[in-house]
Amino acid sequence: MPILITNISNNLVKEAIKLIQAEKTIVILNKGLELDIHAPYQVEYVDLLDPEKTSSHIRDILKRALQEGEVELALEADAMGLKILESAKDYEIFKKKNIFVVKNGKIDKFKACLC
Repeated sequence: MPILITNISNNLVKEAIKLIQAEKTIVILNKGLELDIHAPYQVEYVDLLDPEKTSSHIRDILKRALQEGEVELALEADAMGLKILESAKDYEIFKKKNIFVVKNGKIDKFKACLC
C-alpha cells in the first residue's frame, strides 16, 4: 500500500486516503497551522517564509517516504502544494504520474508532467 503525502488539512484528507488506499499519511503544513481534523497522521511543519529550508525539508520527507515504498501525492492548490510539486520534480517517479488535487471541494486526479 502506498504512502500519501499531502497538504490537505481538512476532512478531504480522509477521502484522499481512501482513494489512494494509503497505508501511511504524511501531512505537510506551514508552521503555525493545525490540522482541522484529529487523526493519527504524521505531521511535518515547514516555514514557507524560508523557501530554501522549506524545499530542503520537503525533499527530505519525499526521500524518506520513497525509501519506505510507493508514494502518492494529494495536494491543495496553494503555496504549499506548489512547493511540494516543485520538490517532487527532483524525483523521476513523479515525472509522469497521477497527482490528486483538491478542486471545487472535491478531489480530482490529473496527470502531472514535472519536467
